[in-house]
Amino acid sequence: MNANAAPGTVTTAQADWILFNRVELRGLAEAIMPKTSTSIVAFGVTGGADESPIETTAIERAQITYVLDEADKAIRDRCAGWRDRKRRKMFLRIVALWYDEWKTWREIDQAIYYTQVHCRRFRGMARQAVKERLASLPGTAMKDFWKAARTHTLGHVETNINERLAEASLAGRTGQKARAKMITFGGVSEVTR
Repeated sequence: MNANAAPGTVTTAQADWILFNRVELRGLAEAIMPKTSTSIVAFGVTGGADESPIETTAIERAQITYVLDEADKAIRDRCAGWRDRKRRKMFLRIVALWYDEWKTWREIDQAIYYTQVHCRRFRGMARQAVKERLASLPGTAMKDFWKAARTHTLGHVETNINERLAEASLAGRTGQKARAKMITFGGVSEVTR
């Protein structure tokens, strides 16, 4: 990751990290809970004197889900204008297989009978659409996202990646090891420093 990237830019590695982890991030955003009991709210624990933990939690959830929603919209919008319905479905299916299910190119090819060249092209289109959409977000949306994501997902995402690596090793998927190393949060953490 390039921590010195110009404001308003999103790197390929950042877009890939968001895309590879969006399912887990959505689940975590829903699971974010205040650090206090729901019956006793201690004001000012995580924010300023005027913020309650519940407000802070709601803001952090919104920061995470806003970026994830925009990434999903970018993918859908990328193929929305295509006249061929089958091509639109294939585009969305390839993106889901690659990013959500961590399938290899060979597995994707066998599942949908599209050449690896077409699959990689569709992946590139999706990645570029997400980069452009996220780079155009207003204000500090991306900085706030990285801060909230780092606060709430660091341990969970690393654990999830290790589980996927173990699963990939058992299945003999060596290509996923390099992919998992690319998307660990350690590389993304530079963005928030």
